[in-house]
Amino acid sequence: MIYPEFIHKHEIIGISAPSAGAGKYLKQYHTSINTLKAQGYEILETESVRNDDARSTSAENRGEEFTSLCREDSVKMVMCAKGGDFLDE
Repeated sequence: MIYPEFIHKHEIIGISAPSAGAGKYLKQYHTSINTLKAQGYEILETESVRNDDARSTSAENRGEEFTSLCREDSVKMVMCAKGGDFLDE
């Protein structure tokens, strides 16, 4: 079994929106981001994270954005900004 390494301070957390964007809830989103930054993590957002539509962008773009974070060697953890209803598209 392969176990991932724990993330450490000053490493990068990638945030994608593979379903809905966080645009309608930016206050709560900023609170979450500020908490992560206060704990010492760097944040890298994909382009559609702050969109406020039910789907952050097209299914193809959501997949590409998520995959880009997974392929980026400097990103040590990937999180979703919000949602889940359209994740399987």
